[in-house]
Amino acid sequence: MSLNFQSISHLDTEAQPKRWAKVSKLFLSHNQLFSLEGIESFKSLTHLSLSHNRLQDIEELARIPNARALECLGVKGNFMDRHPDYKALLLQYFPRLKELDGMQVTDAVRQQIREADQVRRLLMVFFYKMDQRVVKVT
Repeated sequence: MSLNFQSISHLDTEAQPKRWAKVSKLFLSHNQLFSLEGIESFKSLTHLSLSHNRLQDIEELARIPNARALECLGVKGNFMDRHPDYKALLLQYFPRLKELDGMQVTDAVRQQIREADQVRRLLMVFFYKMDQRVVKVT
């Protein structure tokens, strides 16, 4: 179901709930969505495009039903894609993703993202300790 470029600001799914439950592919790119309230009605999703909306909180994606069935997800162009760990977080929450923001998700890609996340975490600790030493010296 393609609803791209429709200026949608919220998902009104109260009408025809059985219709929404059967939708497996939902394209909502280039709209005005701040929240995913209502997406719970789409119980059969395997493909979901939310790119270029106004989604800020990565936790909005927790509303997506049947997270283990999702194979393709697009969120690029939302505020949440600025989070340094957003890809790692999404790959953990949606373990069967084969595509994320147009990138094929292979086992090698999953491993690279995990390794990059580990390096980033180590660097954060290192920089924190360095900052503490600088503060003590001055």
